[in-house]
This record gives sequence, C-alpha cells and structure tokens, in this order.
Amino acid sequence: PSVEQCRRWQEGIDNVLNDPKGEAHFKKFLIKEFATENYDFWNEIKQLKRKNPQGEKLKREVKHIYDVYISDNAKNPINVNGKLKNAMSEAIEDPNLNIFDDAQKHVYTLMKDGPYKRFILQENIQDILKGHG
Repeated sequence: PSVEQCRRWQEGIDNVLNDPKGEAHFKKFLIKEFATENYDFWNEIKQLKRKNPQGEKLKREVKHIYDVYISDNAKNPINVNGKLKNAMSEAIEDPNLNIFDDAQKHVYTLMKDGPYKRFILQENIQDILKGHG
C-alpha cells in the first residue's frame, strides 16, 4: 500500500474496511492477535446482505452464521450480551436480513475500540509499509 493509503486507514476504521488492501492487512493483523472472530462475523453479515438470499436459502445461511458465531456451541463465538443473543435466538426460525444488525454493530464497535486502535499505531503502519505487516 501507499503512504497515502496508510494515512487514510489511520483516519477511521471505515477507511480500512472499505479498502481491499486495508481490509486484507487488518485481517492479517487480527490473525496475529488471535482475534478474527468479530471481523469474520462482521464480514459474513456484509456478504449475507450483498447476496440477499430469500426463503429457505436465507434460513440456511442465517442458521449457519448463528451456529458458527452465536449459539452456545459456536466454534467461533463472538462476545454479545444475553439480550442480543436471545433476540437472535428467537428470530432464527423466521429470519430476515436484519436479524444480525445489532450484533454486527456491536462487534464493529469492539473492533473499532480494540484491535483497530492497535492496527493504526505508527510501528504497525511502518511494518506494513516495509512489507512486514
């Protein structure tokens, strides 16, 4: 990436998530931090909305996301409160595309307030510019 791209990434998390190179470097950074679950969930919801499935396909995709990130036995659980978890659990049988909106906003805030702040630190940006990040 260019110095200018990196500078834009430091201005806000949306600049990272809306830039393919920024998103790729952020994902790499999260892997190093063992903290990919929030990004993976956020990205799956973004993809779900882009695909805009209907009917049974929507039910299958929502159930998959729920099983991976939300359920008690989730293999990649995100940190959401009981109220949010219950709301999603109740909506799972008759879902719509907005079922995960509140959880997506929640993990976005977690990413913005946590790993993003470490991602944009000057030493990490310097590593990226040197080809090490």
